[in-house]
Amino acid sequence: MNFKQRTGKSIPEAFKEFHNKNPKIYHHFKEYFFYLHNRKGWRKVGGKLIMERIRFEVLIMTKGSDFKIDNNFTAYYIRLFIQDYPQYEKCFELRTIKFDI
Repeated sequence: MNFKQRTGKSIPEAFKEFHNKNPKIYHHFKEYFFYLHNRKGWRKVGGKLIMERIRFEVLIMTKGSDFKIDNNFTAYYIRLFIQDYPQYEKCFELRTIKFDI
């Protein structure tokens, strides 16, 4: 069963909805990227690493929460970040995805 069959939405549609309802996730994404890049000196940063850090923080801060970030959204957060900060595009390895934001 694919994403749309499972959720009734395409991944880009679901991402937009999730992002609009949870703007703090993108805030955390930027915060952790800049921490790793500027303070730790990392030149390449993994989007999955950032998302796992966000999941950990959200889990710790919201006890009993069933809050979930779909793995499919990581690529869209990276692309949103690159759209906002194009000078950091080379910090991520991008693969082709079927849909654009």
